[in-house]
Amino acid sequence: MTKKEAAAQVDVSSFLAANATKTPNTKSKKHAIPVVAGHGALADKCREAYTTMKDTEATFKAIEEEVLAKVSPEYENSAKRGDFTKTLNVEGTETSGVQISWKDSFTAIKIEEKPALQEELGDRFDTYFEEKRDISVVNPCDETIKALITKLGPDEFNKYFSVKLSLVAKADMDRKQFGLPASVRNRLNQYKPALKIVK
Repeated sequence: MTKKEAAAQVDVSSFLAANATKTPNTKSKKHAIPVVAGHGALADKCREAYTTMKDTEATFKAIEEEVLAKVSPEYENSAKRGDFTKTLNVEGTETSGVQISWKDSFTAIKIEEKPALQEELGDRFDTYFEEKRDISVVNPCDETIKALITKLGPDEFNKYFSVKLSLVAKADMDRKQFGLPASVRNRLNQYKPALKIVK
């Protein structure tokens, strides 16, 4: 049997399932807007706590930006002095203060910037940068997978592709879930509902 004939007989779902990396379930959720009565005091308490949290969060973010603006030059100066550190402590006058830690993590740069960076850095470009490649199959239907297996063969397919499989709920599951048997509903994990302030 040729590689092409063998690939044509492949059960794509079984092949992918046998070669998939196990991943946790994910689910989606929507919410309706009827009014629920009888919990007014709790709703008011929740709204007040939410508003306080948001106000406090906004205050914290503003102060955090101010601290980072003041301390970041010392991070750079330490590195330039040959005394690089990822973490700096900022002592308080009445508290133990705060600690700031930088990560060795940067946002991706658009690939269109590559020629300019190569020109600016010359031979040093490869010391500092590498291309990150995320490749995905445009339409991972059975026909596409069969075509790839036919062209590559099962072993080569596994050499080039990492397979992750999971089951996802189809649209309108938020409504339909209540008609499912309990044994099925127990496997569903609907995302946490969003709480927001009614204006």
